[in-house]
Amino acid sequence: MREVLARVGVAFCAVLTLAVCLRWLFHDALPGQDHWATLNASQTYNERTFPSDEFIGSGHVAEDGRLWMPRDATYTVVVGGEQQNTAWGFAAPHFLEGFLFPRRRVDAGAVWVFCLACDSRPATVLSDGGNGVVFGRTTP
Repeated sequence: MREVLARVGVAFCAVLTLAVCLRWLFHDALPGQDHWATLNASQTYNERTFPSDEFIGSGHVAEDGRLWMPRDATYTVVVGGEQQNTAWGFAAPHFLEGFLFPRRRVDAGAVWVFCLACDSRPATVLSDGGNGVVFGRTTP
């Protein structure tokens, strides 16, 4: 008798769990995803890809860097002194590492350079965000 009661209890728990999960899926999860899908579909490529310029400097400059640099290139990110402990100084270099992958970020000696409010500019400026964010090449 105990065995039968245990089996009925297990079956009841399994059916109850399945019912709660299905209700949650159709009542909460799917409609919530519909909202995010609609919001994402209404945005442009740049709005979907890049965070606000206050965090990364300039999405336009990052996109130009991705288009100009070869996939096997190395680049450096120079952050000006006034931006060292700000969102630019932290978020922009890390965003660029992920966005520009498989290109590699190095500390020095790269031909390709991103300047975030730095004092000196690259020898050849290829893209300028107009707010102190510049992408370019140094002379090899």
